[in-house]
Amino acid sequence: MTKQEQRQYIKQLLRSKGDEFFKESSKAACEKLISLSKFQSANTVLAYMAMKRECDPCYAVEKARELGIAVAFPLCCEGNTLKICVPFGADSFRTGAYGIMEPDPEKSAILSPNDLDFIIVPGLGFDAECRRLGRGAGYYDRLLSESRAYKTGLAFDEQILSEVCIEPHDVKLDCVVTANHIFTV
Repeated sequence: MTKQEQRQYIKQLLRSKGDEFFKESSKAACEKLISLSKFQSANTVLAYMAMKRECDPCYAVEKARELGIAVAFPLCCEGNTLKICVPFGADSFRTGAYGIMEPDPEKSAILSPNDLDFIIVPGLGFDAECRRLGRGAGYYDRLLSESRAYKTGLAFDEQILSEVCIEPHDVKLDCVVTANHIFTV
């Protein structure tokens, strides 16, 4: 299967799932994620605001805040790059690119990629070797290549493929977490 075929396969598979699946599976995956020692020892975590049919890290975000961990969110910028923002409060978000909530840079602290200790990475597909299939714009590959942070994919079990197609610019993750598995390299 090509990358595009893998993307279409995962999208079709997730379209067949109901809202309860996304809520319950996201929570179960987050419970595994927050059990990781790298997560618990982090000072700053980069999370994301989930798109529809995407594993939602909101439970991990809540836990990070309880632990006193600073939580940053990405802001999509020109050139398919991400700016890393720590919002000052709940009112520091606005609807941004792709119709998802993004931090308002005027109401956020701006960080560099190396200020992060742990990155929760979204994706369409992953495999047991911690390879990631993104949506194709390269936002995360650019960021991941610049950061020394521990990089963890958050996914549904249904998003694990036997082997993700990769290209030279694709960045391998340190870990992939689902409701039932923790894959590490």
